[in-house]
Amino acid sequence: MKAWLVAVALNLAVVAAGCASSEPADQATSESGPTTTSPPRSSIGTGAAFTLDDHLAWLIAVLATGAFDSAEATERFDPAFLAEVPVAALNAPLTQIAGAASAPWQVVDDQRDGSVAEVLVESATGTRLLLTFAIAADPPHRIEGLALQPAPAATPDGYTPAQLDAATNPASSPSPGTSADTTAAATR
Repeated sequence: MKAWLVAVALNLAVVAAGCASSEPADQATSESGPTTTSPPRSSIGTGAAFTLDDHLAWLIAVLATGAFDSAEATERFDPAFLAEVPVAALNAPLTQIAGAASAPWQVVDDQRDGSVAEVLVESATGTRLLLTFAIAADPPHRIEGLALQPAPAATPDGYTPAQLDAATNPASSPSPGTSADTTAAATR
């Protein structure tokens, strides 16, 4: 759990710094996937157990508004997590993210392993974040760890930034006759 706590503090600060932008806010929506603008933000007082999907919808709504509501955060986060990372510490970078990136946020990729979700989300202005969170195994399945990290911008046709760099900058890719080619030829 301590690794998650350190990750959230460091990664939220990095995200806030990386999201500073002079781009104008754009309210365009994407047709490539589901968007989340205003899902139910909480089930406070219902006594219900949360699922990864419940928490994901709530976290995306929080990204859109730029702040955790203290009562909702108390309901959603494990008390030990909030003891180490208070709501105010979570809200400072979220306010900067919301100011730099325009809602709605869209899920681009969603990977799950048991009680851990790693979700790539993208704002209407193209800001991408990797949202990783873990929930408790026992009900009400509160969030025990949270990390927000900047993610690379989308590239055309699904190429990685390294592949695009190699295609546009021949000096960065191996050329015929390099040591890799020579070694392969010598072993034939």
